[in-house]
Amino acid sequence: MSRKNWNDFPLLWISTPSHGYLRVEYDEVAKVDKYLEPFVSQYSYIDPLNRQWVFLEEDCDAPKWLKHLYGENWVEEARKIKEFYTDTHIQSEFSFGRVK
Repeated sequence: MSRKNWNDFPLLWISTPSHGYLRVEYDEVAKVDKYLEPFVSQYSYIDPLNRQWVFLEEDCDAPKWLKHLYGENWVEEARKIKEFYTDTHIQSEFSFGRVK
């Protein structure tokens, strides 16, 4: 999948050389809480240019979001989400932390 196709998926697993993230639309998370809490920790990243995407850290923040969306079936639903592999580190492209 090329990078230009990322926008075709509202949820997308992003695997980098060092870690994994669930990419979620910023506005969807902000609808639940304008400060993005409790879904965005210091380990997740926000697109600083236009705040279109939130990259939720796979071990801590992504499961919280998926549980919010799917309840008890979140693990099964998580397996259905497309995955994109990149050789770029998210940290080098995006700032981290909460936006207030």
